[in-house]
Amino acid sequence: AILIGVILIGYWAILVFFGGDMPFSLEGNFVSQFDIFLLGEGHIPVFSGVKFDQTGLLSTLPSIGNVLLGYLAGRLIDQTESKANAVKRLIIFGIAGVIVARLWGLVLPMNKLLWTSSFVVYTSALAMVLLGVMLWIIDIQGYKRWTLPFQVFGMNPLFIYVFSIVLAITFRIEFIQTESGELITMMHWLYSRCFQPLAGNRLGSLFYALSMTLVSWFLGWILFKRRIFIKI
Repeated sequence: AILIGVILIGYWAILVFFGGDMPFSLEGNFVSQFDIFLLGEGHIPVFSGVKFDQTGLLSTLPSIGNVLLGYLAGRLIDQTESKANAVKRLIIFGIAGVIVARLWGLVLPMNKLLWTSSFVVYTSALAMVLLGVMLWIIDIQGYKRWTLPFQVFGMNPLFIYVFSIVLAITFRIEFIQTESGELITMMHWLYSRCFQPLAGNRLGSLFYALSMTLVSWFLGWILFKRRIFIKI
């Protein structure tokens, strides 16, 4: 717990003291400056017209807080004498975490792109509440049949995750030639020919993302049915 506090408060201090006049903006944040200094501007992608990597090196630091809070939640479940008490503690700690994060957010905005410390506490706290609810529904009440789709992801999580990244990268390669001779990506072709005409811009974008998730799930289902579990 002490290490989590040091990481989150330390990251907050880094953003404030080394950032610009607007340390939580795309233009003034220190995360982008750090990445450019370490990797060079040529290796940083453009995001909303600004050189910014959404998966930057420095913003990996606070994400360690998410991992450690998840570890503590697991220890809480393992060391609590009964599952009912574990559920109570998870929900109590989760609600307390949400309150702390909301108050902290008044001075340190919750920012997913920068993965701010308040965002870490907020998301981890919500996850604790959800974990408590799932523990009550599945383990205490015994309602398990509906969890099959999630088991498919859970049995080969890393393999499916890597596959989804490879799929996304492949679909961003420009190899489809249009009638005008322009090269476009598979993502652009599917979105413009299928999803956008059927559902519009926003829903079309959502349906495209869901379809990619479904493709990854289908691969996981094939492995699940054949009892193939890839471990690292």
